[in-house]
Order: sequence, then C-alpha cells, then structure tokens
Amino acid sequence: MPEDCVYFCFLFSKFIWRSIIIKRFISLFLVAALIFSLQTISLADYNIPMENRDPDRYFLEVDQTNQVVTAYEKDEKGEFTKIARQMICSTGVQEKPTPTGTYKMGSMKERFGYFVFFNVWAQYWSQVVRGVYFHSILYSRKDPKTLQWHSYRNLGRRASHGCIRLLVEDARWIYYNCPAGTEIHLFFGERNRELTKSLLPPPRDQYDPGEDPNPDPIYAKAFVKTKYATLRTGFGKDDYAIKSLPKGTEVEVIQYGIPHMKVSDGRRLGYVKATEIAMSEFEMTHTAAIDKTAYVTAKVPTGIYQRNRLRGDPLGTLNIGDEAVVLERGRTVHKIKLGAVEGYVKISDIDLYEKHSGKYGAVKGENARIYNSPGIGVSSEFPDDGERLEILKEADANGYLQVVYNFNPMYINIRDFVPDDPNEKIFVRAN
Repeated sequence: MPEDCVYFCFLFSKFIWRSIIIKRFISLFLVAALIFSLQTISLADYNIPMENRDPDRYFLEVDQTNQVVTAYEKDEKGEFTKIARQMICSTGVQEKPTPTGTYKMGSMKERFGYFVFFNVWAQYWSQVVRGVYFHSILYSRKDPKTLQWHSYRNLGRRASHGCIRLLVEDARWIYYNCPAGTEIHLFFGERNRELTKSLLPPPRDQYDPGEDPNPDPIYAKAFVKTKYATLRTGFGKDDYAIKSLPKGTEVEVIQYGIPHMKVSDGRRLGYVKATEIAMSEFEMTHTAAIDKTAYVTAKVPTGIYQRNRLRGDPLGTLNIGDEAVVLERGRTVHKIKLGAVEGYVKISDIDLYEKHSGKYGAVKGENARIYNSPGIGVSSEFPDDGERLEILKEADANGYLQVVYNFNPMYINIRDFVPDDPNEKIFVRAN
C-alpha cells in the first residue's frame, strides 16, 4: 500500500510538471503571436473599414491638364483598361505644383484632418507621395457645414498647394478603395475640354456629398521613444518645428506611416518621424537605438540664455570650438547644454552636426528611395541624386544598407548608393 501511494504521488507530480511546461509553452506562443501580429498589421488599414485591401485592384491616373482622376480596373487580359470611376479634381498651382511621375500610394490616411500649415480642414486624406494627398474640398472647421465653397467652384482647375482636391464622395471612394501600394501615374495629357466639362459638379444648392455609414476611426496610443521628438507642421522643405516632445510623451497616432506619422499630444497636432515613436510602452523601454545625440559649435561667440526669447543677461557663452549637446531643437533657437549650463542659443550663430561612423557615400540615380526598414513598407522618401549619406551598418544579404537620413537610421539599396571609398565593404554575402 505505501508503495502504491508513492507511485501515485510520483505520477501525479509528473503530470503537474508537464502541465506547467505546456502552459508556459502556450503562453510564450501566444505572446509571440501577439508581438508578430502587432508588427505586421498596418495601423492605417486596422483602423479603417476598407472596402478593398488589394493594391493591385485599381490603377489611378491624374491628368493635370484636364484636372481629371481616372481609376482603372483590369480587363479579361489582366490589363488596366476598364474605367471604374472618373473624378474632377484640383491639382497644385504653378507655384506649388503637384508632382508628375509614377508612384505607389503611401499608407498615411486620415478621416477628417487639419492642415497645420494652412489652418484649414479636409475629409478623406489618402497619401500619394511625401506630403501630397488626395483629399476632399476644404472646410473652415471640423464640421461638414463649414465647406469652403471657393474650393468647390475651383474644381476643374489648378488651385491647391500640391495636393489633389476632390469632391467629398470621390475622396471617400479613394479612401476606402485604394490602400497603400496602389499605383498612381500623374502626368499632363492632351487637352479635352469636353471631358472636364462633363465631370464638373452641380450648382452649390444641388450638391449632396452623401453620408458615411462608418464610425470615426479610433486612434492608436503611442509614446515618444527617443530623447525627444520634434513636432513639425509637415515634412516638406517649407515646414517648421512646432515643439519638442520629450521621451515618454503619450500621443495619439492620427496618421500612421513610414517614415513619418501625424500625431497629437492633446494640445498640438503635427508630424514626427516614425523612428521616434513606439507603438507600446514595451517597445519604448526595450528599443535599442543608435546614438543620435546632436552637437553644436559656434560660428561666432554667442550667448546662452535662460529663455527662448534670448532676453536678459546670458548664462554663459558658446565660443568657437566649444562643443555643446543639443537638448531641444526649435525653429529659430536650440536648447543646449555646455558643461553645467543649460539654455537657448540662436540657430544662425551655430553649426549643428552628429557623431556617427565617419564613412560616407552618395546616392546614385534619380529613382533611389529611402526605407524605414530593409525592403519593408512603402517608401515615401526620395533623396536627391548625389546626396551624401553616412554609412551606419553593412548591407544585409538582400542588399539594404543602413545610412543616416534626416538624422535617423534608414535604409537604401546598394544599387542606389556609391561609397566614397571604393574599397569600403558595404555588402554582406548570404551564407
């Protein structure tokens, strides 16, 4: 009897031990699956009830001569010849032109968004390339009753700052039917006044854009994961810094994209670099980033002031040859730390630089692209031919080299890059 009890206890303990192992295995599997799903789901699609998620279903053309957008779908031979929809539009004026060329649409979308730079609103944003979007005609506030009728009357002629304005229902169709990766061709074609005239909108008192049955999207929470993130009015050459967001700041992601995101900290709205944002607190505290500390040295001896208005007696002086760490970047002043002194200096009096590998090369070709990850995602950064970039890491087996672009670690294919040193090892062969 005692032997039976001992044997029974042995079997029971063995069963419990195996159960614990199985539970731990299942838990680890579920955690891994969750992390994988978070990494692979596009937040742009996750928050939007897309009617079509296939980027190869439609092909878009923007005829800037006739101000017409045409969506094609495939015929029986698999070629884009069937017209699915034609839409009147307004592209960029001569001073702020809409680009030409062929692109794959970016992932940044917004249901009813605010133009920080222009102080106006529009519905149904869908990114074409960089800061160029399809969107509706304009509004004075986030209220469908505040439609700006001059933007309605201007449809059929060039009138925008570079984006492609559409009737609300047409912008809505692209928003729900053209996901990231949809190919778009922008060009100037032959004049066809009858086509433009046939698509002009009805008189103002007869216009009804219809209703959207879908609820407003729920914005994802995220966190600043770098020492600071600079909130800007956009990511073009004419845009400027609004404020700095310190590490750990919680934000709402209004537009999710690579390499930029549109976010709100609850007070101000603007754009930050995607590499500065973590989509979870775990990522914020466990991401190993490269040292992106910025430094300044003076062009001329300049004062360091307590406040950003640069008034009163300076706390100290930044002399030529001194090296100070940049704590915050701004539009006209930077906050720096020189020894024990922290304060603000005038941007025009200083040189800003970063410390990295010291190995450089140049972009080769007008079609080169910059990526947030090696070969992953839709690129919306197009460096200039001949632009010099600093090398961070050797290329992987697929040929993607890590470089510094706009103060961030990014990737470029080695076919689009020429190192300064022809003997520089930039490619890692596959095993």
